[in-house]
Amino acid sequence: MWDMRNCRSCHSADYSGGIASPTCLQCHTFPDGPEACNTCHGNINNIERIAPPRDINKDTLTTSPGVGAHVIHLYDNDLGAEIPCVTCHIVPQNVYDQGHVDTDPPAEIIFGEVAIVNNGINSTYDYAQVSCSNTYCHGNFVYTKESAPDSLKFAYIEDQIVGSNVSVIWNQVDGTQAECGSCHGTPPVGHLQVSPNSCGLGGFCHVGIVDANGNIIDKNKHINGEKNAAGN
Repeated sequence: MWDMRNCRSCHSADYSGGIASPTCLQCHTFPDGPEACNTCHGNINNIERIAPPRDINKDTLTTSPGVGAHVIHLYDNDLGAEIPCVTCHIVPQNVYDQGHVDTDPPAEIIFGEVAIVNNGINSTYDYAQVSCSNTYCHGNFVYTKESAPDSLKFAYIEDQIVGSNVSVIWNQVDGTQAECGSCHGTPPVGHLQVSPNSCGLGGFCHVGIVDANGNIIDKNKHINGEKNAAGN
């Protein structure tokens, strides 16, 4: 269905056209021509946007499992840095690499990167329920007081600080699953009880990461697999 290699017999190896066949590159102007990533999914007019909306079934609504929360993860992430494709997929270097177009849809979900750091080694995706479970990104983490630097042990009121480890519905994109406090308490369980407004105050807290109103101001230091605090 997605194998375009037979087209090369008439349109030439680079799709530039043959003696009696037109060029494909007049429409497919991006590198790799018809084999560009955004030909089959993503924005057909923008090579930088290769993730849906516009999945391989041409769906664009977030309620479609092929679309879901791609945009909020990759491009419009207000809570952390961009979550790249390799977090959930093995990204092929070539369109015909094994595991890409040689199997039937849906796309394989193979978690890696930040999804599985700390306590997220059992991260899974349920195709039937369209849901992600046990991911670090959504609160599957455990930080022990024993392993914390001495300068940060004061923040522990229990032996561990843990996240909420919530399962999220991939195609429920209404903001309720990624609001502050949805992936860990404010503060997390096991953490010294303080107001969210004080997280960015003082020399031993999350200065420069959250502001006085509890808003994330440095996205690279949130949901990154690290404990970012002053003195650490």
